[in-house]
Amino acid sequence: MFGLLAFGAHFATRGRQLRVGRLRLPVAVLLPLAGAMLEEGLQSLSPHRTADIFDLLADLGGMLLFWRLGCRITHPRRDGFAGAPATDPRTIG
Repeated sequence: MFGLLAFGAHFATRGRQLRVGRLRLPVAVLLPLAGAMLEEGLQSLSPHRTADIFDLLADLGGMLLFWRLGCRITHPRRDGFAGAPATDPRTIG
């Protein structure tokens, strides 16, 4: 489910990325990741549910997979790499 959110967020944010030092983090992954972290935190407060780091990692894996699929759809390239160039004007920061 979070993977589909990241896929849709990729198109909604037009591939924007947040620059933190030398890292470029996709906003389309950061937004659903915050939701997944909130969900896991709330599960830890419920007596009938448990928070699990592996569940969060699985959510993150799905987000990255579907975000990458969105990148390949919006930026197809012949060399097999579909990503934003280093001087991408959509980068924030």
